[in-house]
Amino acid sequence: MALVADRTDPQTGRHELLGVGRLTRQRSPEDAELGVLVTDRCQGAGLGTELVRRLIEVARSEKLRRVIAHILSENQAMLKLATRFHFAVTRDEDPVSLIAILDLDGRVSVA
Repeated sequence: MALVADRTDPQTGRHELLGVGRLTRQRSPEDAELGVLVTDRCQGAGLGTELVRRLIEVARSEKLRRVIAHILSENQAMLKLATRFHFAVTRDEDPVSLIAILDLDGRVSVA
Protein backbone atom coordinates (compact mmCIF):
# COMPACT_ATOMS: atom_id res chain seq x y z
CA MET A 1 0.00 0.00 0.00
CA ALA A 2 1.36 3.41 -0.90
CA LEU A 3 0.05 6.90 -0.27
CA VAL A 4 1.20 9.72 -2.51
CA ALA A 5 0.98 13.44 -1.75
CA ASP A 6 1.16 15.56 -4.86
CA ARG A 7 -0.06 18.81 -6.33
CA THR A 8 -0.14 20.83 -9.51
CA ASP A 9 2.00 23.96 -9.36
CA PRO A 10 -0.42 26.85 -10.00
CA GLN A 11 2.25 28.94 -11.74
CA THR A 12 3.66 26.31 -14.09
CA GLY A 13 0.85 23.77 -14.27
CA ARG A 14 3.43 21.03 -13.65
CA HIS A 15 2.73 18.03 -11.46
CA GLU A 16 4.84 17.89 -8.27
CA LEU A 17 5.41 14.91 -6.02
CA LEU A 18 5.59 16.11 -2.39
CA GLY A 19 5.83 12.87 -0.44
CA VAL A 20 5.24 9.14 -0.40
CA GLY A 21 4.41 6.77 2.43
CA ARG A 22 4.31 3.03 2.08
CA LEU A 23 3.29 0.04 4.15
CA THR A 24 4.69 -3.31 2.98
CA ARG A 25 3.63 -6.62 4.50
CA GLN A 26 6.51 -8.73 5.77
CA ARG A 27 7.06 -12.48 5.85
CA SER A 28 5.00 -12.56 8.99
CA PRO A 29 1.57 -11.60 7.65
CA GLU A 30 0.81 -9.69 10.86
CA ASP A 31 3.73 -7.27 10.34
CA ALA A 32 4.33 -4.47 7.86
CA GLU A 33 7.28 -2.20 7.19
CA LEU A 34 6.67 1.55 7.10
CA GLY A 35 8.60 3.94 4.89
CA VAL A 36 8.11 7.68 4.39
CA LEU A 37 9.78 10.14 2.03
CA VAL A 38 9.02 13.87 2.00
CA THR A 39 10.69 16.37 -0.33
CA ASP A 40 13.10 18.77 1.35
CA ARG A 41 10.94 21.83 0.78
CA CYS A 42 7.89 20.16 2.39
CA GLN A 43 9.67 18.87 5.50
CA GLY A 44 8.49 20.35 8.76
CA ALA A 45 5.03 21.15 7.40
CA GLY A 46 3.24 18.09 8.83
CA LEU A 47 3.15 16.01 5.65
CA GLY A 48 5.22 13.17 7.13
CA THR A 49 3.02 13.17 10.23
CA GLU A 50 -0.12 12.88 8.11
CA LEU A 51 1.33 10.09 5.96
CA VAL A 52 2.36 8.08 9.05
CA ARG A 53 -1.02 8.69 10.73
CA ARG A 54 -2.92 7.44 7.70
CA LEU A 55 -0.65 4.42 7.23
CA ILE A 56 -1.18 3.43 10.87
CA GLU A 57 -4.94 3.68 10.25
CA VAL A 58 -4.53 1.36 7.25
CA ALA A 59 -2.47 -1.07 9.34
CA ARG A 60 -5.18 -1.14 12.00
CA SER A 61 -7.94 -1.67 9.43
CA GLU A 62 -5.92 -4.53 7.90
CA LYS A 63 -5.66 -6.10 11.39
CA LEU A 64 -1.87 -5.94 11.42
CA ARG A 65 -0.12 -6.59 14.73
CA ARG A 66 3.03 -4.52 14.25
CA VAL A 67 4.36 -1.70 12.10
CA ILE A 68 8.15 -1.68 11.73
CA ALA A 69 10.42 1.11 10.48
CA HIS A 70 14.18 0.95 9.88
CA ILE A 71 15.55 4.44 10.50
CA LEU A 72 19.02 5.85 9.96
CA SER A 73 20.23 7.11 13.32
CA GLU A 74 20.91 10.54 11.79
CA ASN A 75 17.32 10.91 10.53
CA GLN A 76 16.04 13.10 13.36
CA ALA A 77 12.75 13.92 11.60
CA MET A 78 11.76 10.26 11.33
CA LEU A 79 12.91 9.53 14.88
CA LYS A 80 10.71 12.39 16.06
CA LEU A 81 7.75 10.88 14.18
CA ALA A 82 8.44 7.45 15.67
CA THR A 83 8.42 8.96 19.15
CA ARG A 84 5.26 10.95 18.44
CA PHE A 85 3.40 7.81 17.36
CA HIS A 86 4.73 5.73 20.29
CA PHE A 87 7.04 3.40 18.36
CA ALA A 88 9.55 1.56 20.57
CA VAL A 89 12.96 2.52 19.16
CA THR A 90 16.01 0.27 19.62
CA ARG A 91 19.34 -0.40 17.95
CA ASP A 92 19.19 -2.41 14.73
CA GLU A 93 21.70 -5.04 13.61
CA ASP A 94 23.13 -2.36 11.32
CA PRO A 95 25.27 -0.01 13.46
CA VAL A 96 24.06 3.12 11.63
CA SER A 97 20.36 2.43 11.94
CA LEU A 98 17.62 1.95 14.47
CA ILE A 99 14.50 -0.15 14.38
CA ALA A 100 11.18 1.33 15.45
CA ILE A 101 8.27 -0.97 16.23
CA LEU A 102 4.69 0.05 16.87
CA ASP A 103 2.71 -2.68 18.60
CA LEU A 104 -0.87 -2.16 17.45
CA ASP A 105 -2.29 -4.40 20.19
CA GLY A 106 -3.52 -1.82 22.66
CA ARG A 107 -1.35 1.12 21.56
CA VAL A 108 -3.02 4.37 20.59
CA SER A 109 -1.35 6.65 18.05
CA VAL A 110 -1.59 10.44 18.16
CA ALA A 111 -1.64 13.02 15.42
